[in-house]
Amino acid sequence: MFVRRGLVPDGGGAYLLPRLIGPQRAKELMFFGDALTATDAERLGLVNRVVPDVELEKTVRAWAERLAAGPTRALALTKQLVNASLDTDRATAFAAEAAAQEINMTTVDAQEGVRSFVERRKATYKGR
Repeated sequence: MFVRRGLVPDGGGAYLLPRLIGPQRAKELMFFGDALTATDAERLGLVNRVVPDVELEKTVRAWAERLAAGPTRALALTKQLVNASLDTDRATAFAAEAAAQEINMTTVDAQEGVRSFVERRKATYKGR
């Protein structure tokens, strides 16, 4: 859309978009400025899922409930690892994973996760 106004991308678009969809597709979108349908955005990996308008609130609520019921510390560490991995080399990423694993294994939720696996039952996380 920027190009249609004679502008260049901003807000990190020229940095982030190629990392999401590859440089060739990013250039196509940025050079032509064509609007994308929801289906095209899903196909390109810009959105995780496309749902009908009437199902949007239900889908968002279900995802939020799943995240809230999950091992929140492990989720936070995982988010940090994924985000940092985009700007680092493999050795550094592996070291960060090892450190995060060590930190996470001290949590009540990690202990519950392992215990529930051994006991062959669903885990119940407490966010600790």
